[in-house]
Amino acid sequence: MLPEEYTADPEAFNTGYLEQIPVTAGPFEVAELDPVAQTVTLRRDDDWWGAPAKLDSIVFRALAPDALDAAFLDGSIDLYALSLDSSSYQRVRSAPDAEIRAALAPDYRHITLNGQSPALQDVDVRHAVFLGIDREALAGAAFSALGWQPEVLNNRFLTPEHPGYADNSGEWGGHDPERAAQLLERAGWTAPEPGAVRVRDGEPLTLRFVVPQGYAPARDEAELVQSMLAEIGVEVKIKSVPGDQLFGKYVQPGNYDLVAFVNSGSGFPVSESLYQWTDAVEGPDGEPQWRANVGRIGSEEIDAALHEALEALDPDTALDRINTADRLLWEAGHTLPLYQRPQLYAVRSTLANVGAPGLGTLDYADIGYLVER
Repeated sequence: MLPEEYTADPEAFNTGYLEQIPVTAGPFEVAELDPVAQTVTLRRDDDWWGAPAKLDSIVFRALAPDALDAAFLDGSIDLYALSLDSSSYQRVRSAPDAEIRAALAPDYRHITLNGQSPALQDVDVRHAVFLGIDREALAGAAFSALGWQPEVLNNRFLTPEHPGYADNSGEWGGHDPERAAQLLERAGWTAPEPGAVRVRDGEPLTLRFVVPQGYAPARDEAELVQSMLAEIGVEVKIKSVPGDQLFGKYVQPGNYDLVAFVNSGSGFPVSESLYQWTDAVEGPDGEPQWRANVGRIGSEEIDAALHEALEALDPDTALDRINTADRLLWEAGHTLPLYQRPQLYAVRSTLANVGAPGLGTLDYADIGYLVER
């Protein structure tokens, strides 16, 4: 972070992402919610018992992904999480009053497979998708223009910086189109001719990959996956949907086959994501409820390993059970981890003590603007 030589600016500090609003604002209080302008305004709380905030106010704005760069460059916002789009990166980096602040955090990108989709209910098909995707190529393409050297991630709970990190991918983490084709044949999906889409019982093997509109890196990624899976006879149809509807109307209801997004981690890898991996429970109407497990794949063995990890008092035992759960998730074909994702934040160069938090957290009271001495 920058030196603490700053003062409160009389104007509001604007940031372009509503989802990052702190749950507890500490020395700030909510002053205004404006659903029309899609803003939330926090102001300094004069009754706060601790050190007062440096800023008078903070305004959070909801903006479409393709509007963030322009808003930052024209001064409408002072901070936002930068996408991995190379053109966006170059535009911000060349701006005279801007900085890109980066950190490596326990965040990773992955592709989730909907285990309740007709074509993906068979674990052989899910494993074929795993083997048909070249994760090294996806990672390289995502960061080719950013000067970042990513490595594929082979664990859903731990990143390489975490104690106990292990590669649990076994036979499912590599790129092996020939093995993928064999698995599809075993599952009854046959190709009428070389290079054709596979069929079973007259139905083509077609998967819907949903991506948010206006986010070029996601579209580029999906097109790469589309090309890779075509080599093993799997047709991928890309469906662009409004970003604010992606989860509510598609992912959570299970209206998709493939989707890619980022998991945000912390020092508590199991407790914060437990229900993303656990089996369904019976709902009031007798139907299964998957809670946060949007992949809709689970087992008693996975649940047992996760709960044992939470209950263990010995750190080594907890890590062992975490890795057991991860190995079982690989065997079940639940999500394909891609790579650990760096945090890149576009920040006004005069703004101090804010940026990519990495493994830490932001102290909103300590954010302020630099002043000349």
